[in-house]
Amino acid sequence: MTTTSSPARNDVRNFNRALQTQIEQHPEKQVLRFLNAQSEVGHALRYADLDGKARSIAAHLLAHARPGDRVMLLFPNGAEFISAFIGCLYAGMIAVPVYAFDQQRLQKSLPLLVNVLRDSGAAVLLAPDELVQQLRQPLAAQPELASSVRLAALETALAAAPLAQIADPEASQIAFLQYTSGSTGRPKGVMVSHGNLVDNETRIAAAFGINQDSRGVFWLPHYHDMGLIGGLLQPLYSGFESTFISPAHFAKDPLSWLETISACQANLSGAPNFAYEICARDPSEERVQRLELAQWSTAFCGAEPIRAQTLQRFSDRFAPRGFKARAFLPCYGLAEATLFVTGRFGDVSQIARDIDPEALRQGVAQASAPGAAPYRAVSSGHIGAPGEVVIVDPDTLTQRADGQVGEILVCTPSVAQGYWQNEEATRAIFQAKVAGLDGAYLRTGDLGFVLEGELFVSGRRKELIILNGRNYYPQDIEATVLERAGALKPASCAAFGIERDGAEQLVIALAVRRTDVGAEEGQAILAEVATAVGASHGVPVARLLLVPPRAIGKTTSGKLQRAACRGQYLNGTLELLLSWPSQDSGLPGAAEQPLAAPATPVERWLHGACCKLLQREAIGMHASLLELGVNSIELAQLASAIEGRFGFAPKIDEVFAQPTLHALAAGIDTRLQLAVATMPEQQLRELLLALDAA
Repeated sequence: MTTTSSPARNDVRNFNRALQTQIEQHPEKQVLRFLNAQSEVGHALRYADLDGKARSIAAHLLAHARPGDRVMLLFPNGAEFISAFIGCLYAGMIAVPVYAFDQQRLQKSLPLLVNVLRDSGAAVLLAPDELVQQLRQPLAAQPELASSVRLAALETALAAAPLAQIADPEASQIAFLQYTSGSTGRPKGVMVSHGNLVDNETRIAAAFGINQDSRGVFWLPHYHDMGLIGGLLQPLYSGFESTFISPAHFAKDPLSWLETISACQANLSGAPNFAYEICARDPSEERVQRLELAQWSTAFCGAEPIRAQTLQRFSDRFAPRGFKARAFLPCYGLAEATLFVTGRFGDVSQIARDIDPEALRQGVAQASAPGAAPYRAVSSGHIGAPGEVVIVDPDTLTQRADGQVGEILVCTPSVAQGYWQNEEATRAIFQAKVAGLDGAYLRTGDLGFVLEGELFVSGRRKELIILNGRNYYPQDIEATVLERAGALKPASCAAFGIERDGAEQLVIALAVRRTDVGAEEGQAILAEVATAVGASHGVPVARLLLVPPRAIGKTTSGKLQRAACRGQYLNGTLELLLSWPSQDSGLPGAAEQPLAAPATPVERWLHGACCKLLQREAIGMHASLLELGVNSIELAQLASAIEGRFGFAPKIDEVFAQPTLHALAAGIDTRLQLAVATMPEQQLRELLLALDAA
């Protein structure tokens, strides 16, 4: 097998040097391919192409800003994003990649954009020309930004004469800021240096067995640490070809991910746990039968809790298509450690341990008794050099013995420099001291334990909620709830995640000053609140709880005790006034009741599509999609199915806003009646026949 081409850590001090080595050796090599919605190659970049574009962008940036300045990058996934990112590095500037900005809902996306612009002190905002024009007026209304931030169009930057001499920064110089997504408070920008980036890319290449002959397929967002460092920059660093489909393409059609792996004969790909779960449950057997996955030798899984049941289901489903369970590579990492910390190859029988769940709740990982229902803990890999990863008491920071649960702390050259312009948070998170050990440790906020040199992640001490691989901050969700629950006169609110049926779900407790809320009034308001959360954040609420005024505790300093509230909910001690969905909602486990049957052709079609999507035999037409627990990926699939049948697709927030399947069908029917007036007769006839057959 060809040996890895990744430069050794002591050979390069910055990513620019590593990239130039590949460009000089393989200028004509096609390294990045971006597929369009039709699964055709929309853009392909050779090393020479990328180098030329990045040099022009760097020259344009240097004409309007200085080395060390921050440059916000506002791009969807694609060739433009990576050209702009490398252009920033070539100019010696600090890239600030931000989520794919939604041009259709400017007002919704603008607050986060403004927050990050202010926090980063960006001198330039680089984006496609259309978006630049759209942002001029809103940013002009922000006086301090209008005078300090220059709007730069990518098309203009690409026309500049290429920069002859690119930057050669020290290893300690910041390469980019990795901002957390979605925070309405002060956002945190993780400072990733060139040295951090080179070290982490080297670790990834070694742990994943990457070489120049590797072939990758990725769909994760480019602004996300796993999508950026593992998906985009690793192929450039190690010199192998990778193919990309958009996150929207995956969301609409998850099986397209595996079809792309099959078509490209890729041997390297991966995603969060939920992506494997969705594919394992996909009912499209005919499409599955056409897959060829024997060459897929590295199937990494990270970014959220990894579940043994999911890996087993995926392995069982796709083994007949050549997938080998030993290809699984569960891994652990976080943006504050650049990305990768640990990982390990192996099938479920090798990487999972049967742990006594009750003992684990008491802080001890011990084997489950024969015949007892175990918690199947998945190994996230072998710990590297001694002291790189340690388990400590979260309060005293003293080390804990093997098998004892504690907070995971990390000390490697990949650990980032801290949070941008936030010394207090940097000291608290990045500069922890462990008794008997040298060096500053990163506090991950994650809980875990070590057995025989392997790391097992058991939970989170921090309050971040991870749904479908995306991070959500409870305070953002709580703000939406408090805003929309005014009629209930809320006192406080706590949002937290729980594990149910192999996936994380969102639960929200709402404390109210009024305790005389009627059941009908309360259910109506809670349903409205849950719909607002879905529309604003794109996530379903599994359960919304109405609790007495003092049920949600606070610390002496006034901080919300979300973890305590979550614990009370899980152990059944949280006092409830009302909950949504109600027990007659048609949810699994609810009381038996007649389900409203579909009455119209559109309702029959929608009912069939939802039953297929959720793998259920029957659904009441007056049950809402939120009550049914439909997640954002499944909603995207439903919207895609609606588009395929009727020629138009509702936006995800529009689907969330429909209170019931009946109402959603009525909305489709209304739009259909408008479309019928201009629909060709043959198409109309085919549609009516299809609906009659539903």
